[in-house]
Amino acid sequence: MGILLEAIRTMQESDYKPYKTFLFVAYSGEGSEGGHDAHKPEPSQFLRSAAFFSSSYKIETAVRLRGLGAGDGRGLALFSPGNLRLMHLFEDAANRMNVRAKPVEDAVDMSIVFAGKTVRDSGQESPDITMSWQGWEKTSRTPSDTTDTISRMKIEKAGRTLALALMIIGRETNY
Repeated sequence: MGILLEAIRTMQESDYKPYKTFLFVAYSGEGSEGGHDAHKPEPSQFLRSAAFFSSSYKIETAVRLRGLGAGDGRGLALFSPGNLRLMHLFEDAANRMNVRAKPVEDAVDMSIVFAGKTVRDSGQESPDITMSWQGWEKTSRTPSDTTDTISRMKIEKAGRTLALALMIIGRETNY
């Protein structure tokens, strides 16, 4: 949550004016919501929160943040399934902010194959990228996963990278 607020503050203080609308959503990513897995909800679910959102906005990109304050790695881990454009944008933003970042591969969720869905149901609604700190999952959900282990340096580096990437997304059409 702090990284979202920091990115918003950075944009406001720099007098940045995006050409697109940003919708910032914070959710826990735990349990289930209405019988659906809340780990990685589709972005369109959030547009249903207000009657006019779904008819007024088109989701261009979803940026997911997870495990950015802790981890034993030396930089950001970026995961964007099949979207090299987003991957390159975030790698470039990290590089410009002097933050190490590298693409990672995620485990393929084969449950979609056996969930009785069609190919049309299994695709992403919009391109997305997940930004984490390398090694965050080693202490996540363990007794050592406390606010004391959050690194201010990691939060700052991730926040600078996120703010720059969002500023580019908000202005450019070909990034």
